[in-house]
Amino acid sequence: MSSARKFASLVLVIVLVVTLFVGMTPPILADQKNNEGSFFISVFRDGEWQLQGELSFTDYETLQLPLSNDAGQLKLRLVQEGHDAAYVDHVIVQKYGIPYLPTSAINIDGTDVLAKILSPEYDVCNGWKSTLEIVWDSAPENATLIMRAMEEDLGERHGAPLYYPWPFEHRTLSNLLINNGGITVDGLLEEHTVPDFSVFWQPSSPHPDGYTYGWIHCDNKYLYAAVEVTVDNTADEGDWGALYVMVNGKLKEFRISEDQTWGVRGFGYTSSVPYEHRIYEFKIPLSEINATVGSEIQYIFGAYGTAAVQLMNVYVNGTTGNDIYDGSSPTYISGSIGPKKKNSGWHNCCF
Repeated sequence: MSSARKFASLVLVIVLVVTLFVGMTPPILADQKNNEGSFFISVFRDGEWQLQGELSFTDYETLQLPLSNDAGQLKLRLVQEGHDAAYVDHVIVQKYGIPYLPTSAINIDGTDVLAKILSPEYDVCNGWKSTLEIVWDSAPENATLIMRAMEEDLGERHGAPLYYPWPFEHRTLSNLLINNGGITVDGLLEEHTVPDFSVFWQPSSPHPDGYTYGWIHCDNKYLYAAVEVTVDNTADEGDWGALYVMVNGKLKEFRISEDQTWGVRGFGYTSSVPYEHRIYEFKIPLSEINATVGSEIQYIFGAYGTAAVQLMNVYVNGTTGNDIYDGSSPTYISGSIGPKKKNSGWHNCCF
């Protein structure tokens, strides 16, 4: 083979290899220069915890760290320091591309977090200023840690409340009050019918895309509402949800938070998504909104968390008068389940 052909073949091989690796998306090797906050990783070996390195996260991202460990049982410790919040979604080790799942995982406060870290599906455990101890009964020697997590700084300007519809749009949702019975207000969602409204949000901060669903009920004394916010997969003390009901031409707020109880603030699983998320259940006396059975109410839902969200396709149930009302027009925007209006633009909120 001539020298020219040998050179051409070598170039072809290099191109193919580079193309192969470019097409792959392996976990990112962590940036060890980020000092704002980190998870410090140690392995229990020779009777002591030996520091292996640190991983620093921003949005939910998957990072890797080579470990120095013996074959057999592996005990790993994750200690988080810095930032204002941190959550862990997935932790495994691997070698030669073979994944090894842990057999136990606890926060040293006693919380079992194993189910939270087995799959990368936003069912996260709180890792902020925490120590997690994770065990593999059988792990290969010198494995590589694969970890998916997020760390963030909240700050005063990190987010603002999110509303649906947005008040500046001069629109509300409407509902004809029918005595369909109340609900048990306990923060445990038990809705099995088509929601009265839903809206899809895409956060630009580290939270999953998802729908917010809402149901309206009433009896002879109370207005009830159940709302699940699937975007909000973290339970923070400052979280709140609120109904704003039109009373005498003005929107009156009924908020559920840590210390304001127009209902119950829950956090749990539903059939909508495979991870825990915020649930708000309201119980408001009809006398507070000057309404009775047969009245039509106009309202807005609001919530507070820590995400920047893009408002996408909006849906409402239009079969019983629950259409979007445009305040600038004397007519309803009618419709049944399906796309109603498409609004785009980035809006800050906190989830």
